Amino acid sequence: MQKQGYDTDQGSIDMHWTISESETEPELSALDARGVGTKPIIRTPLRGLRLTEGTDAILQANIVGNPKPRIQWLFKGRPLQVSGPRMQMTYKGSMAVLKISMITTEEAGDYTVLSENRFGKVCNSIRTRFFVDSFA
Repeated sequence: MQKQGYDTDQGSIDMHWTISESETEPELSALDARGVGTKPIIRTPLRGLRLTEGTDAILQANIVGNPKPRIQWLFKGRPLQVSGPRMQMTYKGSMAVLKISMITTEEAGDYTVLSENRFGKVCNSIRTRFFVDSFA
């Protein structure tokens, strides 16, 4: 069970969350019985990757909030722009995914997923690294 607190005008209130992987946004809203809403929560953070040039990089984080948060991806601290068909960003259900096909060494570095709604924002960062293919 994950415990999440937030502040109100009456003071601090603790809420207990028990959320399964398959819950939808309406179900999350039902957990917020007061109808107040919650800041985003990163349930499963990003994981660092070691890649070989030319492979696919898939970065994913499980993020929930009420209302559903907006997701933005950053690369080296700057907003990441979709640059053609090699890069795809999706946010379905609670899974935020960034897929970079045929990644290059220039795309190695720090990636951040930023999640925000009117109650707050959270972010999570990882570093991608390349290793040399000794068979090339």
